[in-house]
Amino acid sequence: MTVAKLTRERVKPSSLTVEVALYLIIALVAVGLRLYGLGDRPMQAGEAAQALAAWRSAPGLPQGSALGQSSPLLFTSNMLLFALFGANDFLARLVPALSGALLVIGPYFLRRHLGRMGALAASFLLAISPSTLFFSRYLGGEIIVAACALAITWGLFSYLDQRQPKHLYLAAAALGLALSAGAGTFTFILVVVTFGLVLALVNRFAGPSEYWQRISDAWQVARGSNSLLRDCAALLVLIFALICTGFLLHLSGLQDSIDLFTGWLSAFQPQAGGHPWYHHLQLLLVYEPLILVFGLAAMVYLLKRRDLFSLFLVYWTIVAFLIYLVAGGRSPGDVLLIVLPLALLAGAFIGRLLDELVAKAVWGREGLFAVVACAVVVNLGLQLGGYAFSGRQNYLFLALAAGFVLIGLLVLCWISFGPKPAWRAGGLVLLLTLTFLTVSISCYLNYRRNSDPREIMVASPTSRGIFDLVETVEMVSSRRSGDSRAIAVTVHQGAGPALAWYLRDFDDVEFVAQLSPSIDTPVVIAPADEQEPTLGAEYSGQDFALASSWKPQGLLGLDLTRWLFYRRASTPVQTDNVILWVKQEPPQVGGE
Repeated sequence: MTVAKLTRERVKPSSLTVEVALYLIIALVAVGLRLYGLGDRPMQAGEAAQALAAWRSAPGLPQGSALGQSSPLLFTSNMLLFALFGANDFLARLVPALSGALLVIGPYFLRRHLGRMGALAASFLLAISPSTLFFSRYLGGEIIVAACALAITWGLFSYLDQRQPKHLYLAAAALGLALSAGAGTFTFILVVVTFGLVLALVNRFAGPSEYWQRISDAWQVARGSNSLLRDCAALLVLIFALICTGFLLHLSGLQDSIDLFTGWLSAFQPQAGGHPWYHHLQLLLVYEPLILVFGLAAMVYLLKRRDLFSLFLVYWTIVAFLIYLVAGGRSPGDVLLIVLPLALLAGAFIGRLLDELVAKAVWGREGLFAVVACAVVVNLGLQLGGYAFSGRQNYLFLALAAGFVLIGLLVLCWISFGPKPAWRAGGLVLLLTLTFLTVSISCYLNYRRNSDPREIMVASPTSRGIFDLVETVEMVSSRRSGDSRAIAVTVHQGAGPALAWYLRDFDDVEFVAQLSPSIDTPVVIAPADEQEPTLGAEYSGQDFALASSWKPQGLLGLDLTRWLFYRRASTPVQTDNVILWVKQEPPQVGGE
């Protein structure tokens, strides 16, 4: 049975009980993973700027100077959340977390194209994916753009198949949300538009194409429907305008949405000090081995057996990768628009593999091979881990021996049982191995090392020292005024938006462009890289780590292995510190 045949399967409602239960389990796991400890990680600078913009504009909260926002949709949603429930890190990240959970459920609606088992596999992949989980727990529009891109894909291909207006309305609504969510929307639009152009050119110069004919017929039906396209455009504009303007409470948000497009264009300009051209390939190799390996396997498989949906996914993956390959202003979040189509392709391929195993596997022989091979893989991993930890060569020799044993087992299975059973058993071992590896990577990235700059997905994290800094200011305030947040604080603007976010509840905080002798507030906070400021009183200072950064350069051999296993490296971590200056109290003379 081909993938194309799997995509055309129709499922009777009565057969969905177990399937729906599995989706519910995946959904619950996805929601739990995304909400657990959501507010524990300190806000990064970009997150804090986005949250501050909403907090300072929320009705009923203290107003401050306006800040730009990278996502009008997040600005509007957080403005409403903060006005209703108050501001904190958990609420600020709630909309991305829920969007990530919706993304996980998305493949359910593409069962017609992925197959039942393939759609389940794709949902599972998106649930445990380190990158989708990370950006579901990050205050940014990237995960919302990915969820909207999946909804648009579902709407367009459903309309191609069924010609029902509701599917075009869905695509229009999702596009309106996406345009207000983040700049990555324009990458997806470019993918969709150029895919249609390529099919049109192939149809014109290489002969009639059934793919283009389907699109052309659907377009003619949409144009012939009474006001369908006009109503879709009106829905798109209405959603876009309401979200961007905060339901007409923040009219300047329209300009912010326009800035998303200009920001997307400016990302193609060369930028000094940015991520290297291979950054997204590096992210895929380090964080997404399961999706990458099976996604590439699906691409190879589809060179022989193609359908329009799978061709679109392959085209989407390649074009998105090329776009971010040449964009100088690339960021880690852009990888989601590469991971998503790869995950759908990988899901279809894994579904095919699982169907083959269920239908044809002889578990007495293929299962035995899988058990023995998995034991060898575990030993291989332990030996490599021992080498990375200690640097002793004997671990490396044992790892090489385990690798040869694994290859020998596969060859023996091939000779004894034939090529197809060997491929099925080998595919099962690879699936189990990469699933375990991906779950491990995801847990470490999102829960144990989510503030470690040596996790290249994290980029430049805010240090947990910022919590110590705020706690120290509260202690000083309590000692001097009896109120933990009543003390007057002067902050140099160079300290960044993360500190401004965590000082938001203090009653008297002033941000200045430059420190001067006229400043004599009890507390002053300034970047440590500036020379000691001249202030209007005597102060004593203490350093606090505010942010850190690290670049994976020059990692070879043992250093590379140690970083891959334990995120340790001889390359030092760079820290950005601030100094907390506390005004000295005059000595007490005499007594009562």
